[in-house]
Amino acid sequence: MAKKFVCPVCGSEIQYWKEYLVTKTQNINSETGRLNNAVKISKPDANNGDMQGFQCLNIECGWCINVVNQSIPDELNEWYDNFKNDINV
Repeated sequence: MAKKFVCPVCGSEIQYWKEYLVTKTQNINSETGRLNNAVKISKPDANNGDMQGFQCLNIECGWCINVVNQSIPDELNEWYDNFKNDINV
């Protein structure tokens, strides 16, 4: 049986990725102006959904595509439509 969910360029395995924005904050002491040692880190939702897609695991190939603003192969579009609610990255 032919593998259908592979890199369209080289035929290697692929993975799904999402890019997240991370915000780090430090409070400033209002009297001294010194930074507090505590750093708060937040992880908001995945960059408003506009940075996610597929990429080839073959480093030499380098194929990578964003599902939001680029057209993707029919097989991967079908996969995305079927599994987008199951993505946990």
